[in-house]
Amino acid sequence: MGYSLTWDLDIFFKGGSSSKEFLIFLDEINEEVKELDRLVSNFNPVGNDEISLIQALDLFKNTNMKSSQAGAFIGCLEAQNAQDKKAGQLRVKQMKIVASLKMVLSKLDEKLIQLDDAFLKKSSKKNH
Repeated sequence: MGYSLTWDLDIFFKGGSSSKEFLIFLDEINEEVKELDRLVSNFNPVGNDEISLIQALDLFKNTNMKSSQAGAFIGCLEAQNAQDKKAGQLRVKQMKIVASLKMVLSKLDEKLIQLDDAFLKKSSKKNH
């Protein structure tokens, strides 16, 4: 009994590397990265804005998961057909999204460092 050397990737996105649904999915991820950037940029670590921080972390978690799913789908396309130029173009698009997401994560890291400093200053004042 043998296994098929091709996968039915249409169960995820119809059309493989030509999938309009997948392009929409990538565009949605890209928009989420922009929204995350806006949330992180507007977050004030000194203002104890816990709700904004929770929203940003939640959006990061979901966006990062979707980005990973997109990367896995593209990896399957590439594994199925190494000559698929459209899959290569999708990889480039997805990697640009990943790069943008990493830049936003760096901004978030900077804000979290400031949050630590702000928290320590408040704690220090309470103890004196």
